[in-house]
Amino acid sequence: MSDKPTSFKRTRNTAEGSDDEAEQHIAAKKGIVKNIWARNQSDAVELNFNWTIENFSLLSQRIDEVICSPEFSSGRDMHRWRLKLYPKGQHSCQGYIAVYLARDATLKKLPTALPTMFEITLLNSKQQVLTSNRFYSKMFDNNNKSFGKGLLKIEDVFSKSGLLYPTDELVIRCQVRYETKMTVFTGSTVVPQSDSAAASLSKRLAVLFNDPTTFSDLEIQVRGVAFAAHKNILAAGSPVFSAMLQAEGFTEQKTNILKIDDLEPPVVKEMLRFLYTDRVEKMDEFAKDLLMAADKYMIDLLKTQCQAALTQTITVENCCQLLALADSHSASYLKTVATSFVMQHRAEVSTTVGWNDMVKTHPHLGFQLFLANLPVTVTQPAVIKRELDKRPVSASSSRIGP
Repeated sequence: MSDKPTSFKRTRNTAEGSDDEAEQHIAAKKGIVKNIWARNQSDAVELNFNWTIENFSLLSQRIDEVICSPEFSSGRDMHRWRLKLYPKGQHSCQGYIAVYLARDATLKKLPTALPTMFEITLLNSKQQVLTSNRFYSKMFDNNNKSFGKGLLKIEDVFSKSGLLYPTDELVIRCQVRYETKMTVFTGSTVVPQSDSAAASLSKRLAVLFNDPTTFSDLEIQVRGVAFAAHKNILAAGSPVFSAMLQAEGFTEQKTNILKIDDLEPPVVKEMLRFLYTDRVEKMDEFAKDLLMAADKYMIDLLKTQCQAALTQTITVENCCQLLALADSHSASYLKTVATSFVMQHRAEVSTTVGWNDMVKTHPHLGFQLFLANLPVTVTQPAVIKRELDKRPVSASSSRIGP
C-alpha cells in the first residue's frame, strides 16, 4: 500500500484583485490552503390560480376576441398577473382555444425583465386534464407582456360528446414561478497544512497503513485477498467495526479475522486508507462503492466526501442512478443535488434509460418526481400510473397530473 501526497488545485478569481492574489501566493509559500466558497440564494414565488368559466359553449366571442381573468398576485411583491382566454381562437392558431399569461407592466417600480416559468392546464368540471403545456424561462418585459398558445381543438369541445359535457364548464389552472430576490454569500477559510496537528497525526498513521504488519492484530479477508489491520484504528473510525470487534459472540472477536464479501478488494483498501489517514487516493474510480461502504460501516466523514465527489460528476445520463444510490444509502446531500438536477433537466432526463431503470427499481422516487411536475413519457413503466390511480384528485391541488 502506497501513500502519495494529495494534490490541491487552486483557482483564481480575477475579480478579487491583487490583494487576494498576493494572499494566496503567501499562503502557498507558507504551506497553507485557502478554501474560498460562494453561494447564490434566491427567494422564489409560486402561484397557483384556478379560473372557472361556466356555460363555455354560450360565449359570444369571435376569433381574436379575448376574455380576461381577474388579476392575481402573491401579495408580497409588485407583480400582478391575469389570464387571457380566446374561446374561438386567433388567426395565428385557428381552430384552437388559446390561453395566455399576461403580466401587468404598468407599474414603474417593476423590473424591466422577469424570467418566469409557468404551466397552463385545461380541465373539465370533474378535474380531468384535457391538455397541459409548460413554458420554460419566458422573459416578461416591456416588449413581451404575455405568453401563450392554442391549447385545445375547438371541435373537440363543441362536438356532441364534447369534453365539457354535461356541465359545460372549463377550468383553467395556471402555475407561475419566478424569483424576487437574489442574495450572494461568500467566504473563505485558511488551513495551515504544515502546522496542523491532524495532518501530523495522519502522516504518522500512514506509516502503519503502509506497513500494516507492524503490531497488527486483525486480518481482513476480502475475496481471496488479505489485509493486515489494527483493531483500535478500525474501532475508532467506525462504530460498526467497534461493535463487531468488542461484542462477545461475534466470530471476529474470537478469531481476529474479519471477512467482507460484498466489496471488492481495491474498495476495501481505499476504505482502510481513509480510516488511517482521512484520505482517499482513488475517489474518482471508487466513489460509488466507497459511499456504500461508508454507509454500511457508518464512516460519516468518508460518506460526506463521497457525496461531494459524486455531485461533481452528475450528468443527464447518470443523475437518476446517483439519485437511486443516494436514496438507498441515506445520502441526503447527494439526493438533494441529484433531485434538483433532475428537476432542472426534466425534459431530457425523462427520456433516458437511467430514468426508466430508476422508476422500476425505486418507483417511489419516480412518483415523487412526477408529483413535482416532472413530465412523464409514454415509455415510462405502468407502476407510476398505478400509483397515480391511488392519488386523490383535488380542485385546489397545486400539482398537476392525469
